[in-house]
Amino acid sequence: REGYQARRRTIDDAFGAVGLNRENLLSIAKRAGVVDVLSRTVPERIQKLVPQEAGLKRGRKLEAIDLDRTAAVASGQGPVYLTDAGEARREELIEALSRVVDDDGPLFTAVHRGEDVYTGPYVGAAPEIVLDQRPGVHVNDGIGGGSVSSAPDRWAAENTPHGLFVANGPDYSTAGEIDPIDIVDIAPTVVASFGCGVPTDMRGSVLPVFADDRSWEHREPLETTATATTDRSGEVADRLRDLGYME
Repeated sequence: REGYQARRRTIDDAFGAVGLNRENLLSIAKRAGVVDVLSRTVPERIQKLVPQEAGLKRGRKLEAIDLDRTAAVASGQGPVYLTDAGEARREELIEALSRVVDDDGPLFTAVHRGEDVYTGPYVGAAPEIVLDQRPGVHVNDGIGGGSVSSAPDRWAAENTPHGLFVANGPDYSTAGEIDPIDIVDIAPTVVASFGCGVPTDMRGSVLPVFADDRSWEHREPLETTATATTDRSGEVADRLRDLGYME
């Protein structure tokens, strides 16, 4: 509506024009008792052509987006990737998203710049904007479904800034509650729990949760080769493909 995303016409538009989607077709198939027959006989590539009620998702999503004429691509629950990384465009979008409201108030408790949320050498691969959803709000990652936001349906919970850490088993102490931790402490703790050396480039600390007086050492990280690209549209597609949103 604001001109940040351009779409291509796909076969899904034809399905939508006559009110067909995966959910109502599945309901019809269940009533007819032919779900198993259809799942065996209809090729998966044909099944994927039928859009979900919430719109196109995963690999189908980017098929319908004209990245050359698109400024922003949003994923589910908060990340927003910009094809044009200009700061003025980002500030404009941050301000616009901060004003999105419904009858209960703002949909987002905060709208962050990506680098204010993520740190480290790979922050350049992070989304340019990150949204904090208001409790009870689910940002749909589909496009073309008609509804921008909805209450959570299949999921029993949403991503939140705070969570629980529970360790149980013979290797762990019965200390009960521990001081607040950071999510980056989980990885080195898991590595140490297997008796492995913790890479020197791994952020976070090994938590004091083990029953024994466990010792662990640091080790040098594995070498990797990174490649850079200057094609912003291709870069966004690559990032979304890595996240499983594109095949």
